[in-house]
Amino acid sequence: MKERKYRDNLILSVARSLYDATTYAALAMRPTAHAVIYLLVFSLVCASIAAIPVARKIDVSLERAGRYFRTDFPDFVFTPEGFNAKGRLPVISIDEERFIWVFDPSGKTDHSILNDYPRGIYLSNEGVLYKKNEIETRHYSLDALKQYAPIAKRDVERLISYHWVLTAAITAFILVFSVLAKYLSALFVALIGLAGFALAQRQVPFNILFRLSMYSLTLPIIIKTASSATEMDIPWFFIIYYGIAVFYLIRGVGVIRTLPPEG
Repeated sequence: MKERKYRDNLILSVARSLYDATTYAALAMRPTAHAVIYLLVFSLVCASIAAIPVARKIDVSLERAGRYFRTDFPDFVFTPEGFNAKGRLPVISIDEERFIWVFDPSGKTDHSILNDYPRGIYLSNEGVLYKKNEIETRHYSLDALKQYAPIAKRDVERLISYHWVLTAAITAFILVFSVLAKYLSALFVALIGLAGFALAQRQVPFNILFRLSMYSLTLPIIIKTASSATEMDIPWFFIIYYGIAVFYLIRGVGVIRTLPPEG
């Protein structure tokens, strides 16, 4: 009997569950480890596809920034006392009036120069101000860099030349974060399902809900991957994403007449 329960290929079973709710009965009989491994592999594949255009953008942006730094940025040496720069200051770069980049160790300007722009970076001897949006502005101290001083412009140019390493690191971080986020999403969907079935006065073990919630994320992940790869913005996608997952979970559990034992 146990061999019959797992006779169907897992991938085919998950694919069938997209249009046949009764497949959730067979998925529920599988151990939770199957669902965990499925979500891990599926998330990695989809995240890799979605990360391709992001990685290209990051690499192109870093390469462009490197060219600008080499040609337009003044010579400088960073010491424990601050920047010693040669040339015309401040250095100001504006991208379509949406982003401003300012380097001014001379003190001729201050952080208020960021006020007229939705996003921007202000670098001075006092540190780095990063205006993320109209509401949030973050401050980063340069104290951590002082132990590596002196740092010259040519040292930074050498570091920027390895922009592909930074691109790879950022891409790897995106992949890891994406996979972890999927497990948190599955947990969130399972908690919603637990609350919903409690209101309906039906006892469903949380382990079963969490197991099936990992399968219920299949279609939302596919849609998310397609929208990311095509750079298509879907309004209210957060609600759509979890709405579809909760729908599949409730529909799937609803057709299961006898729930498997918890474990």
